[in-house]
Amino acid sequence: MTWGGILQLIGAAVGMGLGAVGSALAAGHAAGSACEAIARQPWATGQIRKTMLIGQGVSSTPSIFALVVALLVITTDATGTTLVQGFGYLGAGLCIGLATLGGGFGSGFANATACEGVGRHPRRIGGVIRMMIVGQAVTQSASIFALLVAFMLMYTEGGGGAVRAVALLASGVCMGAGGIGPGLGAGLAAGEAVRGASRYSGCENVVLRTMLIGQAVAQSTAIYSLVIALLLIYYI
Repeated sequence: MTWGGILQLIGAAVGMGLGAVGSALAAGHAAGSACEAIARQPWATGQIRKTMLIGQGVSSTPSIFALVVALLVITTDATGTTLVQGFGYLGAGLCIGLATLGGGFGSGFANATACEGVGRHPRRIGGVIRMMIVGQAVTQSASIFALLVAFMLMYTEGGGGAVRAVALLASGVCMGAGGIGPGLGAGLAAGEAVRGASRYSGCENVVLRTMLIGQAVAQSTAIYSLVIALLLIYYI
């Protein structure tokens, strides 16, 4: 096996390894909040568990992105992988793995506060779940950007020298690291929006609009990272 093939397999391992962290932490955070809420309101156990499981399902999406990338990398023949392609695969793994840290864990903030809110006000479960899902969806925008960049890195041409190889690796690091903050920031906004929707009836629309505006600003830095990552792939 070539050095490029070795880097290819390392990229798959790094991508899935990092990609599992954020979603797992999010699921545990939500479960802890659900347990506390059930202890406070045992008669609302069904509503709280429903909220927890729906949120955990959504927050696991980034880890599924990482799984898809890892499987595609592993099932690609590594025997003829060039060194440049190997750096591309390694960059793809770092890209999706780092970005999903923010998207996965950020989704957990919304899920945890939703469980807490339903525990305090079970009759508002419908509005709380809607706010949670919308907030979690936006939180994962940066992970989707990272998934796109990872695909581009995986299927880049194998020509070029050391500069080209480093550019591909740098592209993955740029988009991956650039996705952590936006995922966490948007998740924090979603968590507080869910908390507000659970406490005060009649304010859902105002809270939703404010949350989306704030999340859009938080995600803007992920767009900057996406632009630089694309420039590194196609213009270096």
